[in-house]
Amino acid sequence: MFGQKIFSSIYGLYALERYGYGPEQVGIILMVMGLMYALAQGILVGPLTKRFSENKIIVAALAGNAVGFIAILLASSFIGLLLTISFFMLFNSILKPTAISFVSKNTTMRQGATMGLVESYMSLGRVLGPLWSGFIFDVNINYPFISGGLIFLLFFILQTISKVKRKKGYLC
Repeated sequence: MFGQKIFSSIYGLYALERYGYGPEQVGIILMVMGLMYALAQGILVGPLTKRFSENKIIVAALAGNAVGFIAILLASSFIGLLLTISFFMLFNSILKPTAISFVSKNTTMRQGATMGLVESYMSLGRVLGPLWSGFIFDVNINYPFISGGLIFLLFFILQTISKVKRKKGYLC
């Protein structure tokens, strides 16, 4: 949630600062984000989780989010920005429900308590992500995207290491 909120809280300012986009272009970007989110969660998540393990989907989504964040910085046109944001949102929208499902199925505590903790951490991300991105945007307009990409890359690495350790029997 922290990584997603880094993006969603700053992209409008970024679009204005870097490209000079106003409310119309930012609104189109918002619309495309919403469509991608709805399509990915409504059409892709179910079949993907039936075909692949949740852990594989999480690892792929973390990698896709890291790449997507950096790709946004490389966009040089409105269409390029829409495509890179769509790529980012595709992986971002797959990550959340899959991660929540994974935690719910693999908890050693009561599910209700676990889901309450998950929601608390997500709320914390919803608060800290915009605070961080606003602060770092003032330093450099690219830093929120670089930091978001690095955060997703870090979690990709940690999840991959955890997966390898589980396979070798180091973790339960």
